[in-house]
Amino acid sequence: MKTIDEDIKSGQLKHVYLLFGDERYLLLQYRDKLINALTGREDTMNFTRFEGEETDSAEVVDLAETLPFFSDKRLLLIENSSFFKDNPDRIVEYMSEIPETTYFIFCEKSIDKRGRLYKAIAKNGSAIDFSTMDERTIQTWIVSRFKKEGKQLSAQTLNLFLSRTGSDMGTINMEMEKVISYTGERPVITDEDIRAITSTRIEDKVFEMIDAISVCNQTKALSLYYDLLTLKVAAVKTLNLIARHYKILLTVKSMSSASYNDIAKKAGVASFFVKKYIAQCKNYTLADLKNILEELADLDYAFKRGNLDEQIAVELFIIRHSQ
Repeated sequence: MKTIDEDIKSGQLKHVYLLFGDERYLLLQYRDKLINALTGREDTMNFTRFEGEETDSAEVVDLAETLPFFSDKRLLLIENSSFFKDNPDRIVEYMSEIPETTYFIFCEKSIDKRGRLYKAIAKNGSAIDFSTMDERTIQTWIVSRFKKEGKQLSAQTLNLFLSRTGSDMGTINMEMEKVISYTGERPVITDEDIRAITSTRIEDKVFEMIDAISVCNQTKALSLYYDLLTLKVAAVKTLNLIARHYKILLTVKSMSSASYNDIAKKAGVASFFVKKYIAQCKNYTLADLKNILEELADLDYAFKRGNLDEQIAVELFIIRHSQ
């Protein structure tokens, strides 16, 4: 990201950029920064967007060879193509012979770094990985963003905020906007502000429910389940979320000696949630978790066979494991 910022600031823009990764919010932010620095979307004569796996490589090259109209730059934006799977020869070769007036931006969800096209772009331009940010980076970004708006919050409030938003930066940005508007001219953001204005995720309810199950608080566990039903969350979806949660616990439990980052990567969760999962794991053995997952698989099979009422089955699961 610093590479793009520095290129834009200096005016020394490369002729090809590849933006890829699962952090879509930041990727799209930087895509738009590059577009605005090069031509702008309003320049319909010199800005062309291609999208999808049906994008024709020959058409792309033909347009890239066309001189810009009353401008010194022609920009081609190519999103979610099949080029990084197929590695078409003409596109790969073209990355080393791009005309002075032509610029490319490729945006992809995932790519193979061993592919010829990736290597050609990395050699002749910039390939930038927008992977999910680590805990420290996200926290720094949030604090910085609030500071620009004249807001401050404690480490405890920041952790509460993240526990309710998750690690998706698009969601975080939306929730920050809500908090900023809600607090008005008041400079300090409190825990009460976060609880009052941020959305409660279904996953958070499930986490609380399993927390209650693990310490045998049956009343709270059932209350949280009924909350989900009130929110119109189907019992089968709740069951799937419970199963996903126990799979994460099994992964975390089996990697107890690994680093938080390694556990987070393997379990598919943000690193700042790992500590919470580790704490929850203490109430289970590996055998417990494996048995629970087998039981959940059997319940899912019974649902699909029509042998069991979904709502009652989830309720009985909660009762059985919170006794």
